[in-house]
Amino acid sequence: MLNNHSRSTLFSFFKTFHLPQLSITAKIKSPKDLLLLLEKKQIDLSHFLIFQVAKTSLDIPEFRLREKNSKLVEVDSITCSYLIQSPLTKINFCYIPYQDNLKTFLLNAKDKQDKALVAKHIQTKDDISDNLIDITIANKLDITAIFNPISDVKDISTPAFTIGKVGKTKDCTSFSLTIRAHHGLADALHYSQFVDKLKSNIDQWVSKNK
Repeated sequence: MLNNHSRSTLFSFFKTFHLPQLSITAKIKSPKDLLLLLEKKQIDLSHFLIFQVAKTSLDIPEFRLREKNSKLVEVDSITCSYLIQSPLTKINFCYIPYQDNLKTFLLNAKDKQDKALVAKHIQTKDDISDNLIDITIANKLDITAIFNPISDVKDISTPAFTIGKVGKTKDCTSFSLTIRAHHGLADALHYSQFVDKLKSNIDQWVSKNK
């Protein structure tokens, strides 16, 4: 049993479950100017949202938790595992290290995605030493719920996020976000905190870039 963290009892309890992940979908409402600003600055929408989700995951302590050497620790760096469609392998993964400078992150994201698009084999996380988060963008679907494939249902190291179709009304820009994490490490309260912080991070960026 892990005994070095306040959530150790919950973690040990849910670790005995066959499927310990909790999945919740929420609607994110952002400023109506978001898409116009991104277009004006020639910023890729998907890469921008990946950046904001990664940033937010480091803002919430429970989403920084990983099991390492039978201890729960809070990590301070992550790499985004991003699923893309590939003409050669149907799907592939690109791995984008998170950096808190948006411009640098976007340049790196484009480079990683371009390389993944021409890769002849599906790239896996085996060569990634950093802590991962999984991000999928299903930009043609208005998601109400989703459950992603999991290679190991006991894996608590990788929270997953799925972003649905981005839409715009006269009042706001909105999209659905599904969050999946090990229930022993994060519960509905922390999912709610994540949603609120993600909204705040996007709002702040829009406010600073108007």
